[in-house]
Amino acid sequence: MPSVFQWDGLNANFTAYGSHKFGIHPVKIIQLFKEAMSLSLTDRGARAILHRVTKRGGVSVGQMTMATYGWKEMGAALESMDLLMSRVFPSVGWCVPRIRTMFRNNGNALVLLKGKNCYETEGVSLPGPVCIIFQSYIEGIGEALSSSFTGKTVESRELSCVARGDDCCTFILAEKTKGSGILDFNELRGDIEHLESMIIPS
Repeated sequence: MPSVFQWDGLNANFTAYGSHKFGIHPVKIIQLFKEAMSLSLTDRGARAILHRVTKRGGVSVGQMTMATYGWKEMGAALESMDLLMSRVFPSVGWCVPRIRTMFRNNGNALVLLKGKNCYETEGVSLPGPVCIIFQSYIEGIGEALSSSFTGKTVESRELSCVARGDDCCTFILAEKTKGSGILDFNELRGDIEHLESMIIPS
């Protein structure tokens, strides 16, 4: 277990230390917080707060993971993603992930994550994707890497979700130049399909 994570091994708590200290609590507590917020706020407002809070936690974890492993460039970080996250995420109850990465023709990094048993989908059946906490968290990790190594930023999408009947939850993280506007993920379809073809079904 990387030293960035102080994990108690009992109730899926871990704490990440970065420019701020973030405690990531048992996933059931985060899910209940999400549900409680949706009762008092609009769905859009609740999602916006959850996105900001959880992404900042992901940024903190990304910063400390870089320091722990001594990564000096994006390639080394991307090569480690599948092994690192496949060990950590199931341990804390987030999901069982498979990750594939590549650099696009324009040099921007692209990360595909397929997750089984993403906790935000438990008992949920809705027409749209629901994994806002998980998506924001991994976007924050990607943002930390991109900002440090290339001076760029990251945008993410949840492409499939168990809550709407898909077989797994699929997320894409795309690096882009700061200030370049919202990405059209349809334009990434060929690269996304290439990454999906690299994942052997379990």
